[in-house]
Amino acid sequence: MAYHLEESLETRVPSKKIWRAWAEHWKQAGRGSFKSGQTGSVRKGKRMHPFKITDVVPNHSFKVNWSSFLMRLAFTYKVKERPKGSLVICAVDFHGLLSWIIGFFVKNKVRKTMRESLVHFIAQLERMP
Repeated sequence: MAYHLEESLETRVPSKKIWRAWAEHWKQAGRGSFKSGQTGSVRKGKRMHPFKITDVVPNHSFKVNWSSFLMRLAFTYKVKERPKGSLVICAVDFHGLLSWIIGFFVKNKVRKTMRESLVHFIAQLERMP
């Protein structure tokens, strides 16, 4: 059973600029490429968290998969072109035996963090030329 959360944000930033920023970020975090099957790790505090990128649809969407002992998190990132900018979407699916109960207890914190991350990401891109 999976537990699903999703946040989205409209922006005046063009979708291709958003895609380039994502690609650059995940190239740096990974092994120098941005494609399905890419692996890498991100440091959070003292721990390294490995990830794998899947389902890359250039200029549209991709997934970042994180695994732990009890569950797997699948973050889906999408960008959709709008007449005056873009719609940016971030979703997370919790998978695994205890995902429904863990999702229930952490959903508000995860949703808040996803929203703050989207706002921060878009604000950075809006300030760039």
